[in-house]
Amino acid sequence: MVWDEDDQVEVPDVRAIRATSLALLVLIPAGGSRAPREQWIPQSQIHADSEVFAAGDVGRLVVNGWWGRKEGLE
Repeated sequence: MVWDEDDQVEVPDVRAIRATSLALLVLIPAGGSRAPREQWIPQSQIHADSEVFAAGDVGRLVVNGWWGRKEGLE
């Protein structure tokens, strides 16, 4: 996969709840008019600059921009 380093979505204060070989279940905090929610993130969409990779991790989640926007993470 080729990453466009300028096309990323970053979400702060994310907590990883559960991980599989294909995806990571995270808790995305409330923001603006958005309520907190759980979201499955494909492992293939998590950028190397992310701080969240495995169950129990807390921090900044960085994902591919087109995918993050499609999922409403922006």
